[in-house]
Amino acid sequence: MRYVLCILALLAAGICCMAQTNDAGDQYPLQDYAGRAVEPVGSSTPAAVPVAAAPDAQSFEQGVRDVFFDFDRYQLTADDHTTLQQDAEWLKSHPDVVFTIEGDADPRGDIVYNLYLSDARALAARDELVKLGVSEKQVLFAEGWGKLYPVCQQDDESCWSKDRRAHFAPWSPDDVPGMNAAAATTAALTPQ
Repeated sequence: MRYVLCILALLAAGICCMAQTNDAGDQYPLQDYAGRAVEPVGSSTPAAVPVAAAPDAQSFEQGVRDVFFDFDRYQLTADDHTTLQQDAEWLKSHPDVVFTIEGDADPRGDIVYNLYLSDARALAARDELVKLGVSEKQVLFAEGWGKLYPVCQQDDESCWSKDRRAHFAPWSPDDVPGMNAAAATTAALTPQ
């Protein structure tokens, strides 16, 4: 739900943008936070909007690894810090990559508690990456999904340990049905 509200808020921010003009009254394209040209809403001619190419999934998966948590915990371990340090180095060397952080929990526990715990895991991972120098603008969202998206379906600890994680995924406009590059660029606008 927060994801939908976040996208709607970003779209609303984009709708509020108006074309800028220079001293001669000529219009020039707006730019989003990354310096990409964006066409104002209501424009009569669609503009070609350059969108940074998302890294292929394999490159992202090789460079950015998930972190896993102990049962009923959201604190990062020494191994998690090492993993996040490596993730941060890759993300800093790819500043155009926008990604999401999905906090997950194993199936034990009630829904409300697992949502809280998984959200704390996503936020712990995000905060550590930002502390390590990753731009906050690269993180589209960090959200807990509780036990909604299990990685494993068995009822044993070896399976449950795979579900207790902060999962990183690259984001692109293709990830949202019906969203084209122009809409994605508008959605990426953030107030400065």
